[in-house]
Amino acid sequence: PLAPQVEVALKTMDDRIEATGSIGEIAAAAGLSRRALERLFRRELGRTPSEVYLARRLDRGQRLLRHTDLPVREVAIACGFVSTPHFCRAYKRRFGLPPGGDRHLDPALVGREIPLVGAPAPAVSPDR
Repeated sequence: PLAPQVEVALKTMDDRIEATGSIGEIAAAAGLSRRALERLFRRELGRTPSEVYLARRLDRGQRLLRHTDLPVREVAIACGFVSTPHFCRAYKRRFGLPPGGDRHLDPALVGREIPLVGAPAPAVSPDR
């Protein structure tokens, strides 16, 4: 199990995917200094809070690209990026292909609501 402060920080990150918070704000929400949060993340997750936050934002972007018809620009904004080119570069670095290359890999899921990591999945009626 993860330390409670890490759990709080991860939930705060997920709650602030669109309006990205600073690592200092996330640390404060977990009751830690920025430096203490960085040490705790390195110990518990092997990565910095910034690396984890970016990965969570990009994972959300991948889900949106695969399961919605949102334009790449809107996906970038929904993941807290103010610049579409920055989103595209970060996305390609993480996944090895540009955002358009991940579009609708699972057509059966297009149009369904995609929850954030850790959120309960919505009930889906069989006719969808």
